Amino acid sequence: MLYVTFNDNNLTKRRLGRPKPVFRIGSTRVLEEPKIIDTRGIDVGQSRPDLESYIRDQEGVICLFTDGFNAAPSPAVFEVISRYLTPESQDIASKLVHMVLPRRGEPEKAMGSAGKVESREEGIAIKKNEIDNRLREFKFLPENVLFYDAFRCYLEDGRLNSLDYTLDDVCKERQRICEEIDKIISYRKTALSNEVDSLSNKVDAIRKGQGLNQSDYQLVIGTKEQVKGYRFLNLPKGNFLIEKYLELWEGKKRYAMQLRATVNRFGVYEFRNIDIYFDAALVAEQLAREFMENPKDQIMNLIADLEENASETSGLKSMVASFETQINYSYEQLVREIGQLIMQTVKKFLSPLDGSNRFWNNAQNRWGKGSGYKDDVLSMFADELEKINDYFNEESQKLWEEKLLKKVVAFFG
Repeated sequence: MLYVTFNDNNLTKRRLGRPKPVFRIGSTRVLEEPKIIDTRGIDVGQSRPDLESYIRDQEGVICLFTDGFNAAPSPAVFEVISRYLTPESQDIASKLVHMVLPRRGEPEKAMGSAGKVESREEGIAIKKNEIDNRLREFKFLPENVLFYDAFRCYLEDGRLNSLDYTLDDVCKERQRICEEIDKIISYRKTALSNEVDSLSNKVDAIRKGQGLNQSDYQLVIGTKEQVKGYRFLNLPKGNFLIEKYLELWEGKKRYAMQLRATVNRFGVYEFRNIDIYFDAALVAEQLAREFMENPKDQIMNLIADLEENASETSGLKSMVASFETQINYSYEQLVREIGQLIMQTVKKFLSPLDGSNRFWNNAQNRWGKGSGYKDDVLSMFADELEKINDYFNEESQKLWEEKLLKKVVAFFG
C-alpha cells in the first residue's frame, strides 16, 4: 500500500520502481515525508489498526492498494474496501486507489464473452470492467482503478526489448502512471475543498431562510414523533458476538500455530499482523452496522420525505439537507465508538496481559497435550468473554439513544 501526504498542487519529482507490493512516489514539495507503510502486503484476516488510521483519520492521505492482474480485486483488498467504504463514509472514496500490476502476457490471456481477447488493451479493459462491477456496490471511484506494468518494455532477462520499445517509451509509461496518480491527488484536494464549500453554502442558506410556516411546522412535529418510534434497537440474544469473533480463526483463515504464537504474546502477534483486541473492534462495528443500519435508514427516509414536502419559501429544505450530512457523520462515529468500547472491554476481560493471569497460563499450557488444541483454546476464550454479548447490547442501545436518536429528536425542537 502507498501512503501519500500532500500539501501542494504539483508533483515536482516522481519515482516509480519495478513492480513490487509497494510503490514509492516522492516529491520535496508535495509530500511532507514520502512513506512506505506496508512492505509485507495485506492478507485476509489480518489486524491492521495502523491501516485504519490512515484510511479513516488522516484527510491529506491517498491510500493505494496494489494487486496482481489475475486476482484483482483480491480478497484482501476487497475486504478492506468493503469494511471502510460504507454509505456513511463516502468522503473517503477519493482517497482509495486500486492499482493493478499486470505481469508479462497476462492481459493478452484474459477471456471475454467471445473467448480469448485479441490484444493487451482489450484484456485490460475487461479486467477494468470486472473490478468496477465488483466494487460498484461500495461506490468505489472507477477512475481510481489504475494499471501499470513496469516490465512491459523489457525482456525476461531484464534487458530492454529494443525491437519494440525505446527508453523513451519506458519514460512515457512512467510519466503516464504518475500523471494519473497526480490527477487523483488533485481530485482529492478538490473534493475536500468542495466539502467545505458545500457546508458553508448550507449554513448560508439556513441563515437566509424565512423560518417555518404552519404547514412546515406540522411536518416537523409529525416527523419528530415518527423518529421517536425508532428508540429501541432489535438486538439479538445469545452468543452472537463471540461466535462472530471466533469465526476469524475458523478453517484456514488462521492456523493453530498462529493461535499458539498469539496466545504466547497475550493477544498480539505482530509478525502476522494479528491483534485480537482490534479484531474485537472490527467485529463489533460489523454487528453494530448490521443491527443499526435499517433503523438509521428508516430515519433518513423520514427526513428525506420531510425535505421533499417542505415548502419552497422556508428554510426547512436547507436545514434538512445539512442535517442529513450530520446524521451520517454521527452514525459513523457511533459505530466506531462501539468498536472501541468492545475492544477495550475484551482487553479488560483478558487482563492482566501477562503470566500472572490464569487464563493465559491455561491457554499457553494447552499446547502439546493432544489433538484439538485450536478448538480447546477458542473455547477458553468463549468462556472468558461470555458476558461480552450482554455488554455489547447494553452499550449499543445506550449509545444509539445518546449519540444518534436524541440528536435527531433535538433537531426538531
